[in-house]
Amino acid sequence: MTTTTTGPGEQALAFWADNVGPVGSYLRREVADVMANGAAEDLVLLAMERAIDYGGGRWAYARSILQDARRLGVTNAAGYRASSRPRKAAASGSMKARSGESPKPMKNVFDRDWNAVFDGSPDSSE
Repeated sequence: MTTTTTGPGEQALAFWADNVGPVGSYLRREVADVMANGAAEDLVLLAMERAIDYGGGRWAYARSILQDARRLGVTNAAGYRASSRPRKAAASGSMKARSGESPKPMKNVFDRDWNAVFDGSPDSSE
């Protein structure tokens, strides 16, 4: 079902209607506000696509992507994709691995003498 829209974000609102559901006045107003603040329609579409893919089709997810883009100072989809690449690379791995520290080795519970643990005798592995 395609909803006929007028005003800014017509293509984005039609995309939302086709893939998520009816477009109400709240969503129309939100999209118009985002675009009035400088976001290009392709950025709004990207945010909507990601909201469908990762956020279960919730506008709140798309809005957070658009807020992130505004914080980064980008106004179109290409700019957002380019600015989000370094964060994706940094997000992989543990915090210690990213900071250059080597993680502490975990104590191996298999080195314990479990018979001694259950007998109440002292464990020589600790």
